Amino acid sequence: NAIFLGVSENNLELSIFRLGKLVGVSQIARSVSVVEDVTEGLSRFYSGEAYPSRIILYNSKEGELDEIKQELIKADWESLKEVKFLHTPKIEIVVPDKKIYAVCLAGGAEMGDVTKVMSLAEPPLGIEESTKNIS
Repeated sequence: NAIFLGVSENNLELSIFRLGKLVGVSQIARSVSVVEDVTEGLSRFYSGEAYPSRIILYNSKEGELDEIKQELIKADWESLKEVKFLHTPKIEIVVPDKKIYAVCLAGGAEMGDVTKVMSLAEPPLGIEESTKNIS
């Protein structure tokens, strides 16, 4: 369960996942306050249930994501009537390596029975030994 928040220059893309299923996606034009923008986006999905208490930020410069993370951490979510969380949401930033891994794994899974992506930084078993013998 999580809320994914894609950050771009002019918009925020808010996606809500519950039990691994996409509940919905909403685009919000950015204003001065990212907390108000997120509140607006979440209110579009109001169902009476509490929202997932995890917000994952992605798709922008690391410095900007850190600023947004700090704003969301400082927000007083309990005082907002339009938004209900069971507890204060945990805010995380997706590092670029994990985005690449997720895209590769999803693409591979669509092509066949792929359950693992191998990194070029870590050679497959056996290659490390064979390259040691060459040098």
